[in-house]
Amino acid sequence: MSKRRSGGKDGNEASRHDLKAVTAMVESMWTAAENADAPLDDWLQKKIAGDIEKLKRQVDGKLKLTSLTSTSANHQRTFFPEDEPAVEADEAGSTAPPEEPPRFLEIGLRVYAKDFAPQALTAIPLAAGFSEVEDYRQHLADTLPFNAVSTRRRATNFLIGRYFPGDHLHSDLAQFAKAAAGTPSLSDVLFYLTCRMEKIVSLVAESLVWPSLAEGNVPRAKVKEFVAEKIPESKSAKQMTSAIFRTYEEFGVGKTSRTKLSVSQRHGNFLAFAYVLYLEFPEPGMFGFDNLLEGPMQKWLLWDQKWMIEQLYALRQAGLLVKVSEIDQHRQFTTKLTLADAMDRIVALAKEQQA
Repeated sequence: MSKRRSGGKDGNEASRHDLKAVTAMVESMWTAAENADAPLDDWLQKKIAGDIEKLKRQVDGKLKLTSLTSTSANHQRTFFPEDEPAVEADEAGSTAPPEEPPRFLEIGLRVYAKDFAPQALTAIPLAAGFSEVEDYRQHLADTLPFNAVSTRRRATNFLIGRYFPGDHLHSDLAQFAKAAAGTPSLSDVLFYLTCRMEKIVSLVAESLVWPSLAEGNVPRAKVKEFVAEKIPESKSAKQMTSAIFRTYEEFGVGKTSRTKLSVSQRHGNFLAFAYVLYLEFPEPGMFGFDNLLEGPMQKWLLWDQKWMIEQLYALRQAGLLVKVSEIDQHRQFTTKLTLADAMDRIVALAKEQQA
């Protein structure tokens, strides 16, 4: 009988060892999911269970079995209580789409020493060509412009974790990135998303950069001191400061030198404004101007307030807003679409601009 690569163990013994390792891995992932904050904990558990169910069905199909769990009723097991099925089916027997993860995960402060901004500008638009995140992951790991395989894999994990949190290929970003590839609109959107997912970048933007507009710049030493204060357990304050400076430079939000980050209020891009607006207000409703003018679109992206108001009227003209009203002290705008519904129109506008 042939031996496997197990130092003399036979095939059955090696398989048992592998089974134990796989079981331990699943248990560790499940435990980590249980310890995560809501609503991430619930989504992660459903994701793990759903993927296992999917794998089971694939094995069933390959082995031409009715069900791996149908041989003994005593061994049947579901991953969810009977009143909460993992996959719901309608009367026709078709399954409903899986529940999407939260659009933005609350991760908290973490080290931001790798910006990968140039790679993001070329890699994120490619996501539109993939339906499965693992296929996209493998493509990036094979093609990112780094010599070492380990570096490509590390960069891939950073990019997916930052722009597609929860390992979910959000179609809105994939569509927008493909339509806006190579334009300043994509740069603005990726900067916004970086601030969303990397808390230290948004803190620098709100606490240092935004208040410094009158001076026109922020000293590098001041940013380094701030980063070291916010994440004192890390020894990467210098590297994080450099990564933050590169993020501003590569995405075109500021200009950097060896000693400072230079910034000013700026006009953004209409397409980026439309998409970020629907990221900020993803459900239809009526919103005051203050929600817009005092939020991330100004404090992170440094968009000029007058310019933003002009874009609201342009969005109404384009059919993406129902109403823009400025009466006395009451200034409001009304959206009529969800983020998903707005994407078709935003992508169409991008194509019109490129025509």
